[in-house]
Formats: sequence, C-alpha cells, structure tokens
Amino acid sequence: HNMNMTMGGSCSANISEADIEQLRVVKEKLRSPKTVDSFNNLLKKVGEEVKIIKEKGSNVIPQVKYEDVVNGSVPKDQIEEMKKRGVFVIKGTVPKETAESYSSRAVEYFTENDYNGNSGKSGADPKDFFNGKTPQIYGLYWSKPQIEARQHPNMQVARAFVNQLWSHKISDNEIAFDPTKETNYADRMRVRTPGNISGLVPHVDGGSIERWTNPAYQKLYEKIFAGEWEKYDAFNGADRVKVEELPSPNVCTIFRTYQGWLAISSQGEGDGTLQTVPMLKESTSYFLLRPFLEDVPAENPLCGALPGVQHQFTNKEWYGTLLEGLVSIPRVEAGDTVWWHPDIIHAVEKEHNGTGNSSVFYIGAAPLCEKNAVYLAKQKETFLNGEAPPDFPQEGREVTYKNRAQVSDLTLLGKYQFGFEGWPLEGDNATKELLEKCSETISQ
Repeated sequence: HNMNMTMGGSCSANISEADIEQLRVVKEKLRSPKTVDSFNNLLKKVGEEVKIIKEKGSNVIPQVKYEDVVNGSVPKDQIEEMKKRGVFVIKGTVPKETAESYSSRAVEYFTENDYNGNSGKSGADPKDFFNGKTPQIYGLYWSKPQIEARQHPNMQVARAFVNQLWSHKISDNEIAFDPTKETNYADRMRVRTPGNISGLVPHVDGGSIERWTNPAYQKLYEKIFAGEWEKYDAFNGADRVKVEELPSPNVCTIFRTYQGWLAISSQGEGDGTLQTVPMLKESTSYFLLRPFLEDVPAENPLCGALPGVQHQFTNKEWYGTLLEGLVSIPRVEAGDTVWWHPDIIHAVEKEHNGTGNSSVFYIGAAPLCEKNAVYLAKQKETFLNGEAPPDFPQEGREVTYKNRAQVSDLTLLGKYQFGFEGWPLEGDNATKELLEKCSETISQ
C-alpha cells in the first residue's frame, strides 16, 4: 500500500537458509558482465542528481495546474520532467472548500463512531502510527467523504491524465489497460496531529524480493539487469500489469500507474508529510543493482529485500548516496493531489512540527485492466458489508458504523469505478475486448 504496517527497519522475517540460497541463485542468474560497471556510471549520475535536488529543494518536484490538465495544455518539457522525477503535484484538483469539507466530515465519522474506543487497541502506544489513542493512519475505507472523493469527476480527469504518462498498448489489437477508465481502490486516510513523532522510513511498495524473482518484473527491468539502465523504460504498462506479488499481509495486489493522495488540509515541509527520492530511473536502477556489488553479505543477498516484508532503505552503507536525495514535497493546499510512481522510494517525515492536522485521503491511479477487475470483484463484497478491503488488515471496524457509505451514495461514474455497473462498450476493438473481459470478471 501507500503505507505498510512494518514501521521499524529490522529484518524480523522468518527466512530460511534455503530461501536465502535461492535468492543468491536468482541474483547470479540475473548478473551480467556489465552490471558492476554500469553501477559505477550510475553513481556519477546519482551524484549529479543529488546536487540538483539539494540546490532546488522541494521545488525539484514538478507542479502542474489542474486547469492545464483539463485543457491539455501541460507543456511537453514539464511532462518530461514529471516522468523523470517520478513524483509531481496537481494543484487544485478538487476545489479547496470541497476538500476541507471532506476533512471535517471524515473526523466527524470516526469521532461519532468512537474509532479509538471500538478498536480494542486503545491501550497501544499513542505514538504508534496505526493504533494508539490518536492513530495517524485510520483503518477506515467507507466514509461518505472518501467515496465522494474517489468518484469526484475531477479525480477521474486527473487519473486519466497520469495513466496516459504510461504506454498501454501490447499490440495493435490488444491493450494492457484502458487509461481513461479508473477502478476505485479503497484505501485509508491519514489525519496526523501536530507534535506527532512517528514517520515512515524510506521504502518502496509493490513487493520486495519480487522485483528480482518475479518473471514479469525481470522482463520489466531487463535493461537494468543487463547493465543498460539508461535504456530502461519505467512506463511500460504491457509488462507491468503482469507482475504478481507474493502473498503478504500488506501488499497491494492491484496495478497502479501512480500511488497518490488527495490533500484535505494544507501541509508542507515540517508538517509530517511525504518525502521522496525524485529521480525515478536512477533510484530504481540503484536499488536493483546495489546487491550485485562485492560487499553484500551472503546472508542478505538483496540488501534488505526479504520475502513478505516491505522493502526498506535504512542501511546507510548500501543506500546512503541515494538517501541524500530524499526531499519533502512542496507545500500543498487542500484539494491538491500528489502522485508518485510505484517504484519511487518514499517516506513520511518523522515529526509533525506544524500547527494544524496534516491530512490526506489515499487515492491512487488504478486504470481498468484484468488484474484490477479481479480485485474489484472481491472488493465489492467488502463495501456492501463495511469490511476492510481484501488487501488490508481485516479489522472489520466499520461493519457497525453509523453513516457509512452505501451503494446508493455512488454516482453512475462511481458505480462504474467500483464495479457495480459495467462500462459502456465503446472505443476501438482492443478497448471493447478489454472492457468485455473486465465486465465478465467483475460480475462473477
């Protein structure tokens, strides 16, 4: 997910010697004669990028106006920069007043339903990000404001735009996903109170060892492993939709072009907000190639990537150079959206030193494809019953909640996006074929 339950940097996974041996074997199969040389070239480039990031600070993160997205007038060089950085802001995606009302209504929802009293976890450490007396990330998915935000027509426009930064054609008569149609992946909310000290360490989502062991990932990263990282394309949808994650308690099992959130309060550097390493191709290549260097211990062949545990980048010895490029996002207002590529290393600032709540709804971009249709079919049930969606900890808190969203709260667009109505069969043959397959999957 955008967030994962493993807060510390420790490797407490139960991993056997046989598993480790298997990882070593996989690694040796992927190794190319050019791997180490290409890493050394990469280091130079990372050094240059870190310098730029340090000079520009948060301004290195591109910001585009929602009205330019609507008018198709985002300049080409800015689109290139968005792809290069792998993270960007769309200003004014939703009107500010609308986003602020989402915030007050969300707080009302968890207050009237006594979130902390009902959690059975009120004795937990109040500094804990997920539990405690004042959790910072709420395991809530089905409040009316969250539903309204997900189905907001402007969010559809923004997500169609970010999806189109990817290629989606497999061939002339087959597409990997439909960039203009969204599936709504229900996720949590963050309401972070001033003074809170419990960030999230630098990590990537979308699996850990899978990036080396899964055949679709191997194909996706082929150029990097072959020592030609400069030629790697981070926006290849045809291979990305085929990726399979290992079963793990908090792994996201859908295809996202971008992870993202909608700000429902203003927040900036120092307010306990998002940090990223904004050099997509370089940082991905770095963490994929780093395990091939001589100094990597035999018992940790993938430099901290372990099965079923989020891949975290806390070890300065391995990742120090890269982490020098970690920078907070620019100040955002309620109604702005922030988007980051699924391979981007990201963290949440350890301390919230600001004055107001730093709050977001997690809403990523998950275009319609077969992988996402499979998930929608399962998620529909959880919506109807108020249970946690399939990818998330099954706490079932909202089953008894008052004012929980119902199917009657969905607009027609929302019904399409949640899989309660089939999208109209429009477009070319490849699109129609995908729509038919997805509708069949969702309605099963």
